[in-house]
Amino acid sequence: MESFQREAMSVDVASSLRQLREARNMSMRNLATKSGLSANALSMIERGKTSPSVSTLYKLADALGVAIT
Repeated sequence: MESFQREAMSVDVASSLRQLREARNMSMRNLATKSGLSANALSMIERGKTSPSVSTLYKLADALGVAIT
């Protein structure tokens, strides 16, 4: 039997979030309002100081109009 190693896909959430937000000409405050998150939480995510939970990712994806993947 062959064994396969699965590697976790690494995603730079901080850079992706900033790029998506800026591509939509959204301020951090505007995204905070649309997502229901605080501007401080968004800032920490964009700076890579914290990792968002899955529920936070869903809120951000919905506010940005993108799929969570």
